[in-house]
Amino acid sequence: MISKPNEAELTTYFKSYINLVEENELIEALENQGQMTIDLFSSIQFEKENYQYEIGKWTIKELLQHIIDSERIFNYRALRFSRKDHTELAGYDDNDFIINSNCKNRTLADLIQEFKIVRQSTIYLFQSMNSNSIDFKGKANGNEITSRIIGWMIAGHSIHHCKILKERYL
Repeated sequence: MISKPNEAELTTYFKSYINLVEENELIEALENQGQMTIDLFSSIQFEKENYQYEIGKWTIKELLQHIIDSERIFNYRALRFSRKDHTELAGYDDNDFIINSNCKNRTLADLIQEFKIVRQSTIYLFQSMNSNSIDFKGKANGNEITSRIIGWMIAGHSIHHCKILKERYL
């Protein structure tokens, strides 16, 4: 069982995402939240997949691509830290990732399938961790963080963007 991180080790940034997660066990949260994300994006009509709620904002497809890209990066960080790698990891510019993602030439259905595979990989990664590896502190984007925090961030990050999708796009 991978419980939520201790409140004392969380910055305000991490808390804002992790507090969105209702479950108390990480694998359950990742499974439930993953299915919620799949269901929400699957409900979007083909005609709306390139919709932006405002000029300069991401399209619905770009929003899902961002969730996928971020999850991959978070997984990489979690893997490195769970293997007790002391190397400080750099941040990334999510807007540059979207610009260079080629998701405009993909369908929303294709991105949903990719999300399913990435999420399943996330679940396997965290299932492979034990209490000794999940709480090793590493540094990413200037922040000290553990794989436990990253796992909960993954779930909360997707919830955050699904809320934005519901509020601003649908």
